[in-house]
Amino acid sequence: MHPRKTCSSNTTLLFHLIHSTRLALSWTGTGELVYKAIVVPLIQTPRLILRGLGEDDIPFLFEHFGKNEINEYSADDNVKSLEEAKQLYVKYIAPTVNRFRLGLVLDGDLIGTVGFYGIDYENERAIVGADLMKEYWGRGLMTEALQALVDYGFEQMNLNRIEATSDPGNLRSIRLIERCGFRKEGLLRQRFYYKAAFHDDVMFSILKDDWRATRKSRPHLQK
Repeated sequence: MHPRKTCSSNTTLLFHLIHSTRLALSWTGTGELVYKAIVVPLIQTPRLILRGLGEDDIPFLFEHFGKNEINEYSADDNVKSLEEAKQLYVKYIAPTVNRFRLGLVLDGDLIGTVGFYGIDYENERAIVGADLMKEYWGRGLMTEALQALVDYGFEQMNLNRIEATSDPGNLRSIRLIERCGFRKEGLLRQRFYYKAAFHDDVMFSILKDDWRATRKSRPHLQK
């Protein structure tokens, strides 16, 4: 999944409109990150904690998004400085009314991110994005995290449709998306231009009805 275009939770996502021009960012006593009209959830899975990312995490973003394997299928270049990481945080990571990104914490260490962007409240849909440090690939951790986020989206956010996209060559991403119950809808030909070439995009989605039908039959953790 494009990282920058990019379990049941015991927290509740609030969508109360706050009439304020302040871009207030603060932590609640329960660990939720509050930004304007959205509460970024704190989600716990058997092995992971999914929590909001703040400015204190910019050094991690510098290290993480500075790696070739994270950006191989992204239009963005590797992050080369802390200043670029700060810009990335503002542009892609910092929560807004239609986006939030969670850090994946394993044994106290950040190892990746997952989140929703393009949240469309009127049409009850959102797009998911995710990325994981290479040394943690192959352990089912991103499957665990993505399934938890999908569960949260349908249970707490009342979404009806969640979308995911992937470069056709990113087979690891495609397998992850399909493991989590998404269905392929089609190929968007030459959708993006970056790195001196046009790139196709594969579109996937999962509907609430799909999720309901498969959730009871699947184990919480799939590898």
